Amino acid sequence: MNHASKQKKLSYFHFNVHSLGQNKHKLDDFFLMTEANPTFIAISETKLKSNYILNVDIPGFNFIHNPSQTNSGGVGLYIYSNLTNQPRNDLNLNNIGCESLFIEINKRNKPTSSGKLFIIGVIYCHPTYTSQPFQDEFFKLVTHLQNNYYDYLIDGDYNINLIKYQENSNVLNYVDCLASCGCISLINKRTRFSKNSKPSSLDHIYTNICDEKIIINSGITIFYISDHLPIL
Repeated sequence: MNHASKQKKLSYFHFNVHSLGQNKHKLDDFFLMTEANPTFIAISETKLKSNYILNVDIPGFNFIHNPSQTNSGGVGLYIYSNLTNQPRNDLNLNNIGCESLFIEINKRNKPTSSGKLFIIGVIYCHPTYTSQPFQDEFFKLVTHLQNNYYDYLIDGDYNINLIKYQENSNVLNYVDCLASCGCISLINKRTRFSKNSKPSSLDHIYTNICDEKIIINSGITIFYISDHLPIL
């Protein structure tokens, strides 16, 4: 990855890697093949422990992560090293069924001219836990960000199948609640393809930025690191 000395726009990828230690080489292959130059690389299902010793570094990026207390899950974030930011642990979701990670971008690096602070986040929600407590916590978070004049971009593996919003009242209520506070979903395609289940839309990107000049070319990329496709 070859970054210009000063980037004019922020770019963002999310990967569910199903173990960063085992699949880091596939992540390297993706960026080698595509020649993409992201500002952030969000990772879900890192499966890293707090005292990991694996070399998961990417040149030109700083890596932070939040491990899971289980043998699955965990989130990480690669941040372009020239980008000034600070951790926002106060925004982490207080839910046993998920891991989250948030940073605040320095004002001079912001992609918007709104004057608002800018938050980047990544979330992994475990499928084995009931989703309602998570949904309640997430709705509180985006409401807090909206009411306190933050711009935000939050993605991850939510394990909520948005494709079912027309047939599942819980999913419909989740989508409606987010929309009511200005939270926009950028991904409307299927992102997970498993041999044992139908294709589903479990990987989401949410934002409250409406300017098309800022959020552009969001979608999925056909590249298999796990049974989830990368989103951007």
